[in-house]
Amino acid sequence: MRLYHPKYRDRKGRMVESRKVAAQFRDHTGHVRRLSLHRSKKSSQAAAVAIDRLVQLRVGGQPPDQAVNAWLVDAPPRIVERLGAWGILDEVRVQTGKPLAQHLEDWRDALAAKGCTAKHVSVSHQRALDVFTGCSFKTLTAIKPDPVRRFISEQLGTGPRSKNYYTAASKAFTKWCVREGRMPADPLACLQPIGGKALVKDVRRKRRALSLEECGALLSKTAKAPFRWAMAGPERSLLYRLALETGLRAGELHGLTAGSFKLDMPATVRVEAHETKNADPAVLPLKEETAARLKAHLADKLPTARAFNMPPSYDTAEMIRQDFGAAGITEDTPAGRVDFHALRHTFITNLARSGVHPKVAQDLARHSDINLTLSRYSHTVLEERSEAVGKLPDLDAASQGEGAQAVKEGTNDAPVDPDPEPPTGGPKGSRKGESAEQKGAQKAKTATAVSLSDYIKSGSANSRKVLNPLRLPIPPLRHATFIEEDSPAESIDQGLNEPHKGAKRAKTKAVRELEELNTLWPSLPAAVRAGLLATARGVAKRGKKQS
Repeated sequence: MRLYHPKYRDRKGRMVESRKVAAQFRDHTGHVRRLSLHRSKKSSQAAAVAIDRLVQLRVGGQPPDQAVNAWLVDAPPRIVERLGAWGILDEVRVQTGKPLAQHLEDWRDALAAKGCTAKHVSVSHQRALDVFTGCSFKTLTAIKPDPVRRFISEQLGTGPRSKNYYTAASKAFTKWCVREGRMPADPLACLQPIGGKALVKDVRRKRRALSLEECGALLSKTAKAPFRWAMAGPERSLLYRLALETGLRAGELHGLTAGSFKLDMPATVRVEAHETKNADPAVLPLKEETAARLKAHLADKLPTARAFNMPPSYDTAEMIRQDFGAAGITEDTPAGRVDFHALRHTFITNLARSGVHPKVAQDLARHSDINLTLSRYSHTVLEERSEAVGKLPDLDAASQGEGAQAVKEGTNDAPVDPDPEPPTGGPKGSRKGESAEQKGAQKAKTATAVSLSDYIKSGSANSRKVLNPLRLPIPPLRHATFIEEDSPAESIDQGLNEPHKGAKRAKTKAVRELEELNTLWPSLPAAVRAGLLATARGVAKRGKKQS
């Protein structure tokens, strides 16, 4: 490595010594190279040492060490590019030597060429630039995850969602650099967005849904209002009606054309993919009355003409703010504020109030997560909550009804078995050693059985449905008098041994029959329910003994 001041001829033909120091050396292939360095002798000597070390590492097939990388960070781009052209540095090292601002410009151009919107390109570039400028990064090799994490969490005075946007923009840039071969690895791959309770609680703009009265006032008052932002009152009223009945966002409504509507029944509106938030096309149904209004509004428009003469987003917010005031709608309340996006909240809330299935509401709202539809967009008012609580069962009535009554006997308050075992001996219908209370219970049970028999004999269409789930071989209705016997369990056992043509088919319909019994149970007389329970318990006990 030789350092010298090269000479050249000036305009007058005189030999003049250059102010810059040049280096002459042999590269890894043995070729002699000459490279202009710096005017400072000290800086030139440091560059010569680094270049000599770089050539030695290149000959040995090793990557640049820490000292060489430190010199490459501050090396002039022209020197780095010349070393890359000679093959002393690989392409990745050449790219890392460029200023970070130039890489950001290239990334912005790549986003625009990819087809991203101008707003997305500008916002993403500015967010990444703010983060890297705040961290004092000048080259790609200087990008480290810890300074970025610290700057976003401590220096940015924004909420968790906005911090996640800055993190996403920074990571998108470094990922693009790796994909383009400008960086060997992504230094920000380890950064994670903020999640959990901190993100759920970050509702910086709490909105509320409009009541039905407020919706009517907004549409009626706006229809009679004067021009605002080049939109007539009836046109604005139709715009708000469409937003309330479809849940379309302001940007999606702004991109609609006359050809977006299909007003023949069933009427629909189509939103193109480049206009929707999730980049998927959407086709939404329209109400018949709204379709008739739209047909009159779009009668004189070409298919490519804009459906509504909406102003830019910031003027749209001011426009509806004035219409809210004219309709007497309070913008800020303890329940939240109203703006144009509150019309979408109102649409989803009205779906919930109308009893629409949550899955259908999620589909109409075009949400990827049903929790977003149910938690953030479905608003309830105090009257609706009170009405829901009023539908709870009456606990006072339940505490005085049959379900809360229990027959107790003995000193340990043990409940009496509603179907005691019949005696093994003695005449039918009698028990040995029965007390007065036991005889009274037997009479009540017999009365219950008679009530169940009366229900079967009544010819009700539900009588066989309530007995099928008990797995009893139901005889024809004319033979159903066996319930009236003093010992019904004995006749049931006899019936179990009789052939029953529908036994196999009943087994295959067990689930359906149990569901029918569960549906009919509340409407059955109390005596019938008690008889069914007693019969089922008796059959279950005998089944256990036989097994």
